[in-house]
Amino acid sequence: MNEKNDFEKLQMEIIDLSDKDKLKRIIEAKTNYLQNVNPSEFGFKTEIPFDEKCDLEISKIKEIMKI
Repeated sequence: MNEKNDFEKLQMEIIDLSDKDKLKRIIEAKTNYLQNVNPSEFGFKTEIPFDEKCDLEISKIKEIMKI
């Protein structure tokens, strides 16, 4: 499935949620994508480094706490 379809699926999943819950779900989906995207897109040879995944998770939590 391509990214466009994944995004459309996400939009359908969140359509009936409150704005706060929509934001949370989008932040979580974005973080998950960035943690699991093809590593070559970031210039890595094998996988996204552990520390980068941790940084993304921390950023996600901070963003959600702002909501």
